[in-house]
Amino acid sequence: MIKIRDVIKQLDRWIPAEAGWDKDNTGFQIGDTGQEIRKILICLDLTPKVLQEALVTHSNLIISHHPLLFHPVTKISPDTPTGTLIYEAVRHNITVYSAHTNLDFIFGGVSTVLARALGLTGISILDPHKKTERKLEVYVPKENLDSVHKALSDAGAGIIGNYTHCSFSHSGTGTFRGNALSSPVTGSPLNLEKTDEAKLEMIYPFWAENQVLRALRASHPYEEIAYQILQTENQSTGFGAGCIGTLPAPMRLEEWAEFTGRQLQAKGIRFSGNPDQHIRKAAVCGGAGSDLIGKARAAGADCLVTADIRYHQFFLADESFGILDAGHYETEVPALGAVRDYLQIHFPEIPADITEINTNPIHYHFSQGEPKWKI
Repeated sequence: MIKIRDVIKQLDRWIPAEAGWDKDNTGFQIGDTGQEIRKILICLDLTPKVLQEALVTHSNLIISHHPLLFHPVTKISPDTPTGTLIYEAVRHNITVYSAHTNLDFIFGGVSTVLARALGLTGISILDPHKKTERKLEVYVPKENLDSVHKALSDAGAGIIGNYTHCSFSHSGTGTFRGNALSSPVTGSPLNLEKTDEAKLEMIYPFWAENQVLRALRASHPYEEIAYQILQTENQSTGFGAGCIGTLPAPMRLEEWAEFTGRQLQAKGIRFSGNPDQHIRKAAVCGGAGSDLIGKARAAGADCLVTADIRYHQFFLADESFGILDAGHYETEVPALGAVRDYLQIHFPEIPADITEINTNPIHYHFSQGEPKWKI
């Protein structure tokens, strides 16, 4: 029997809360994680209509991108919009989990999916996080090297970009002398012993440290394990803000805006810059990404596709750099498919559906005719 907590535990391995913004409220929100999972409903925003959809479809786990609980809640009652959602979810035994900035910042998450939806190739993180990785150096008997390496890999160590089980090892001679209370795997207490060992080096994200060390202790044969942990200055290949990639063929900025609108099913695209500028390399950020305008320029992008651009920020475009605002909802909603795909891989027996409700609060009206006033 698979419980909701099992699904959440698996999600936390892929999109750990520690990878998100430190002021965010991501992960488990409300409900009973000990109940058996029946069905999962995935949405961008938890609204009354989405909650009703969960009731109709008998879904008892809702995974939203935007957290239901973000600002402090002063009371829970049907008298407030958030209170109503909490009240009804608890009353119907529905658990709510949110994957917010952790899904934004992971490679393979919101911005990666957006880049793929726009057909970009050679995709990488635009603004990689720094100091998120640590390196473990441990001395292992040669005959136990493979088993320790596997245990550490299974615990989340050795991931570099699209590669897993990454490590480096080299051989040497270890020495030790145990006291009268020791129980060495080889040799005898009070004797100076020598043994063939390998130094194994693997990196891991800092939030995986406890599970990596547990795996080390469980797999290592020594009574006392010699190891050290080093802080790295590396830029992460797996976590950061935005993405950058190359168009299959150059497009004029105006053509790129039209293409972006079609791909994202956006009703309108706001953009600034030279409409005839050729776009070859594009940066993207799902949701509000105006803070990345400078990063996109510095990375050699010809434009940035994001959302929530303010009026004065559009002036930061010029003849060689374009800025496109494709909408918050439109740039984030494609990532729901990545969440569903991940769940179907790890829990193929559990139905996981994307909501059929369009939760975009923005409507568009296109005026026609001549203006009734002139400047």
